[in-house]
Amino acid sequence: MNWMDALTKGLNYIEKHLMENVTVNEVACSVGISPMYFQQSFKIVTGYTVGEYIRNRKLYLAALDVLQAKEKMIDIAYTYGYETPESFSKAFTRMHGVSPTKLQQHPSKITIFQPLRLVIDVKGGQDMQNFAKDKDVMKMIGKKYEVVYETAYQEIPKYWEIYRKECMNPNSKEVAVYKKHHIGEFAVSFDQRQESGSFDYYIAGMYEGGEVPEGFTLFEVPASTWMIFPVVGPMPHALQTTNTRIFKEWIPNHPEYEISLPISIEWYKNGQIEDYDFESAIWIPIKDKA
Repeated sequence: MNWMDALTKGLNYIEKHLMENVTVNEVACSVGISPMYFQQSFKIVTGYTVGEYIRNRKLYLAALDVLQAKEKMIDIAYTYGYETPESFSKAFTRMHGVSPTKLQQHPSKITIFQPLRLVIDVKGGQDMQNFAKDKDVMKMIGKKYEVVYETAYQEIPKYWEIYRKECMNPNSKEVAVYKKHHIGEFAVSFDQRQESGSFDYYIAGMYEGGEVPEGFTLFEVPASTWMIFPVVGPMPHALQTTNTRIFKEWIPNHPEYEISLPISIEWYKNGQIEDYDFESAIWIPIKDKA
């Protein structure tokens, strides 16, 4: 399925099931895409996580019900998935800038949030620097974290901060492990736990053999053809810019390939991440389109 078609169908699915407790897993499964990749591309293309989009749509519809004043506030709260009027009022005020009762007095304060319609300019996607490379099974070792789809952008930087502190601590017993396996050379996102609404995230390196110390996880990345997108520039801006172009330009516009596995990899060259010539790369597993 064309990537933009999949996102559009996902939006339609959300709208159809908006009043149900729909999750990113359900939406992604309805269009046949890994929840991790669906959430990532949805955020890049729309600017919202799936959860944020659903919440905003519901709060807009709730505001219309508030203005009609046909139901009690507590009933409107329950209709839109809030257990108490207080939690509803708090979320409502955060979006509209006024409480439900204040909105009735000042209807112009409503924040309009209509269903999104995707119109993407994909020109230039084929001009991105990239190359395909076949890789056998890769055995890696690293620190494993369970990351929630909705809060990935907040969680992952925290794990890297922990990693950096451990690497700089001369008294840490883990420094030798980091050095031996070059842990921190790769970041691997592995969408194996789709039913839980989260994915496995590894700060990792290639396994060089020997005992696997406590606190570290040994894992394998399946053999695949990878489309590798080299990046040069300071982190995280250069990598984020390339990632955005991949999902907005390259994937929607490529006639031959589609994503083959629910995995993504980032590679980082040893160096100062703030440097303008810092090298990194994004690896996307691909296969020929059916």
